[in-house]
Amino acid sequence: MKSLNPIIRVNFKYNYWLHLVMSAGYTLALWVGTLNIQVSAQYDSIQVRGVWRSFIVHLPRNYQPNVKYPLVMQFHGLQSNAAQQEIYSGFDFVADSFQFVVVYPNAVNGQWNIAGDEDVLFIETLTEVLKQRYAINNCLFFSGISDGGFFTYKLACAYTGHIDGIAVVAGNMTKFLQSSCSGASQIPLLHFHGTADAIVAYKGVSPLIPPVDSTISWWRIHNGCQDDSVVTEIPDIDAADHCTALHIKFSCTGNASSVIFYRIDNGGHTWPGSIPVPPLGNTCQDIRASSIMAHFFSALCISKTSSQDDISNDELQAEIIQGGEGYLLHCHREVKEISIFDLSGRLLMHTDVTHNNTIDIRSIHGLCILSLRGHRQYRIQKLFIP
Repeated sequence: MKSLNPIIRVNFKYNYWLHLVMSAGYTLALWVGTLNIQVSAQYDSIQVRGVWRSFIVHLPRNYQPNVKYPLVMQFHGLQSNAAQQEIYSGFDFVADSFQFVVVYPNAVNGQWNIAGDEDVLFIETLTEVLKQRYAINNCLFFSGISDGGFFTYKLACAYTGHIDGIAVVAGNMTKFLQSSCSGASQIPLLHFHGTADAIVAYKGVSPLIPPVDSTISWWRIHNGCQDDSVVTEIPDIDAADHCTALHIKFSCTGNASSVIFYRIDNGGHTWPGSIPVPPLGNTCQDIRASSIMAHFFSALCISKTSSQDDISNDELQAEIIQGGEGYLLHCHREVKEISIFDLSGRLLMHTDVTHNNTIDIRSIHGLCILSLRGHRQYRIQKLFIP
């Protein structure tokens, strides 16, 4: 392992250009206005087949080596890089809230190898190295934009280990990959795509790249989902973004094979909820892709790990008690903070209980997932609130 720069904190406080090239033949500039972004990142590299491969590691806020965390990898677009993807996605902020370790790998010469196996081997090797260096549990998620989205689909078919879920923004799955991927495992999918994407066209590029609807259909069939879907219109809370969103969810058997598609009508080749990039088309501000990904990944990890001993500790306890006009949650003194999620992974409450161990939960009802965190301990359990 060769360390490039151990810990680097970068403050972005001035106008600057971030160059994002998302597809061959297109060199587009991302102009970011006056920002005040703090990025705390560890830059590192490993050697794979004689080539040094670099990446950025973001550890969640209050990271503790004795607590195990899910691992999320984010793949940048064509001719972009890990640092730009870290800033553009804004995923560090949700990773701090949801307690993910996030890694942003760099492609060689800014392009992921979709045809060969070099980059798959890089990610497989990197995953094992990260598990040795950091406190990571057995939840693994891949996500990417554009070329990084194509590579995410490549990993879904070629990665030899277990993948718990994938998320793709403005990417697609080639027809060749669809024809050669039938033996892959069923993997929960979250996909975002703009209908006005001028770079990775929504209607595809014949004969190599199918329409996005075809890729979603492929995954629906592959994951054993029914043909019918539940379509929900997302409220158009920002009319100035010139686009709207549809949430399309297919009926599947449990979380293990879910397929969720956010169709961004009139959306461009952009990351929903991120910095607007006019040369790349409209950026939908009605949803936040990074936040939706975090909820999606968190629900899958909670479902997988809630019955496992390695995240359970008997010293971390909480019980429901009757309050004056409803119910309260009383936490034992070892508990430092709590999070409550619904069964879809949506965060309902997150609070520090260091100075007040009795929490008002009158606004929450039904079956939930309770996460308890101590000084060096972590527990997840199901909780029914009357």
